Order: sequence, then structure tokens, then C-alpha cells
Amino acid sequence: MAGLDVDGTALEAAWLASVTAVLDRATLPVPEGPRTGAWAAGAGRQGLHTESFGRMLAEMQHLHRSHPGASW
Repeated sequence: MAGLDVDGTALEAAWLASVTAVLDRATLPVPEGPRTGAWAAGAGRQGLHTESFGRMLAEMQHLHRSHPGASW
């Protein structure tokens, strides 16, 4: 697929418009995403994580520690 140029900004805008329309019809708010609000992209490197990420990380650490040297 040489020569295929994708305009990420336009693609994201189109996606957000589509998702927003669906959520509006369902009378649901658009949740904050990785580019908005307190959870800006890169915040994880500053130690800012969601609660669900903490649970997932704990599970991954448990598996790693329970099975040293294992590969998946």
C-alpha cells in the first residue's frame, strides 16, 4: 500500500462526529478521552491512571510473578 496517505486529524474528526451522533441519540454524554480532560495523552508516565488500569496492571503483575520466565 505504498503511497497511501491518511489524514489522522480528519479521520479522528469524522470518527468523533459519528460516535457523538450515536451517543446524542442515546442521550449519553461523550466521555472524556485521552486527548481531553484530566487524562491527557502521556499522563500515565506521570503516574495518572484510571482505576480500571490499576486493576489490569495488578493482574498482569500477578501473572508475571506467578509464572517467572513464561512467555505468551
